[in-house]
Amino acid sequence: MTIAVAAALPSSRVLFFNFGVDTLHQVNFYADTIKVTATYSASGTVSNLGGAAGRVASGGSYSGRAAGAYTLSGRIYKAAGMPDAKLDAFYRDATQAYPQHRALAYDYAEHLIEEKKYANALQQLEDRIGSYPNDARLYELQARTYAALGKPQEEHHALAYNYILHGNLRGAIEQLQLAKQSGNDYYQLSIIESELKQFREMAAAQAKQ
Repeated sequence: MTIAVAAALPSSRVLFFNFGVDTLHQVNFYADTIKVTATYSASGTVSNLGGAAGRVASGGSYSGRAAGAYTLSGRIYKAAGMPDAKLDAFYRDATQAYPQHRALAYDYAEHLIEEKKYANALQQLEDRIGSYPNDARLYELQARTYAALGKPQEEHHALAYNYILHGNLRGAIEQLQLAKQSGNDYYQLSIIESELKQFREMAAAQAKQ
């Protein structure tokens, strides 16, 4: 059998090839629970007990499942009540396959926060912030996680980053002031003091314009 790659399609953890034969038994390929090939039996019923004779649509190209499909699938699984362990595994695998896809990262963090898996949520968020330090949404989720853990200094510090990335300099200064008043971690306080000074200088410069 000769298979020709005809196009470059979205990358995916699950790939299948299209082929057109009439005499051989064929199988269907699935991406998670979604069937992505088109082999049917003569009765129209798909069996999981063996191959089914038929024809798969020709095309000769490798096909991939786009990252957005995983985002939608995760939301559907969650709404349908998929068990937490399976949903955890789904999001873990999906975010590993598509580390650059932020919507998946947001949804995974939301899931972990809702399930009160705060340590895991913080680790996921810190990893993403390391790659995308200017993503305001990540700091919002981080602040929610710290709030759930009863850590106001870290909560307000994360909110300060969220505010400044939205262009709210005054709000960022207020959050840093709250962070300064909310904890006694010397290392965090030194960072907060430095950022407060920087943001106040920015505010003063803006006021002169």
